[in-house]
Amino acid sequence: MKYYITFFRENTNFFKLWVSNFVSRLGKYLTLISRITLFYTLTGSASQTATFVIISYLPSFIFAPIGGFLADIGKGKKLLVLSEVVNGVIVLGYLFIRSVYILYLIVFLQMVIALIFQPIRFSLVPKILKDEKEIPTANALEQVSDNTLEILGPALAGVVIYFFGIKMAFLLDSLTYFISALILMLLSIEWKESKKKISEEFTSFFSKFRDAKNFLKKEEIVKLVFIAEFVSLIGAGVINELLVVFVDKTYQMPSESYSFLVSAGNLGALIASILLARWAKRLDRVLMYLFGLIFNGILLIAFSLIPNYYLGIILFFILGIGNAFLQIGLMSIFMEHLNEEVRGKIFSIYIIASTVGSILSLAWSKLFFNIQIGIQPIFLIGALITFITGIIMLYLFKRNGYLIGLKGK
Repeated sequence: MKYYITFFRENTNFFKLWVSNFVSRLGKYLTLISRITLFYTLTGSASQTATFVIISYLPSFIFAPIGGFLADIGKGKKLLVLSEVVNGVIVLGYLFIRSVYILYLIVFLQMVIALIFQPIRFSLVPKILKDEKEIPTANALEQVSDNTLEILGPALAGVVIYFFGIKMAFLLDSLTYFISALILMLLSIEWKESKKKISEEFTSFFSKFRDAKNFLKKEEIVKLVFIAEFVSLIGAGVINELLVVFVDKTYQMPSESYSFLVSAGNLGALIASILLARWAKRLDRVLMYLFGLIFNGILLIAFSLIPNYYLGIILFFILGIGNAFLQIGLMSIFMEHLNEEVRGKIFSIYIIASTVGSILSLAWSKLFFNIQIGIQPIFLIGALITFITGIIMLYLFKRNGYLIGLKGK
């Protein structure tokens, strides 16, 4: 515990950013945790659920590049505060929902803000750390925060809605965004802001993204990780998004039971992240990522083949440990190997690539549903894609000499 307190004391700006993120994400669970479950409950259709998720991904193609562009012109603090305030206002719209179309509109607007917010926040973390060698520790603490919220968020949402009603949940969610904005205003950091107006910056929008693409071509490690994430998500995307369908069709249990699987995975990830926060900076970043990818592939294969709910919970707990290694390794590779000028733009490209991979995963699963192939074989195919991707990437990284002495730049 003393180590973490010292880390936060030495990195006060990161602590403020970390707390603001925790507060706003805690609020999100009051309105978002049950979205897919609710939609599936209303329609009873696995195919329509896949379609709903595909539609929800579409804003990524337009707004992720804008977020990446804004992240790299040096107006991060102002934009972060503005995004939280706007989110706080948008959430109040849930109080006036009278049709499913209004629900779609609010979800769309929240996704737009999130897509602009994510690249800015990602590009900010390396700037505010006292020493870039602490990047893995910072990423591990981010995982601690995220996984704690994944466990507590659904429970808090249930308590609030049960005792105070759904309108109170929306109001509290809105309040957390405003609190987060106030915390972000306390950030004290010198920004290398562009002297140009944003309107002038946008005239060079496409040329700046060409620069980012050229940088990506030269940075072999990041390029290989991009490919690995894209291909593995073509397989694993269906598992991430249609777990509720798997629980219903394979385990013959209420769709709400999937939340216990998710909680088990988050608990495993939380425990691993707490330990990795202390030791991650001593570990090879690429090995962390590849271990998580291959380990997860093996566990997902086992999960797909064993139609036992309680064994599934155990497997998901162990899967969470692998996810912690994968996510901390992934984010550390990106932050350490992307320079400040292109970091936000390349992260936005990563968001788009991940989105495309997930959409392709849901597209082929929807096709299989339509030709009467069950959810269990679909999960097995997705798991095999993930595992095979990990093995191929292990070979490619080893062949190119990236598994020796990669302790950070």
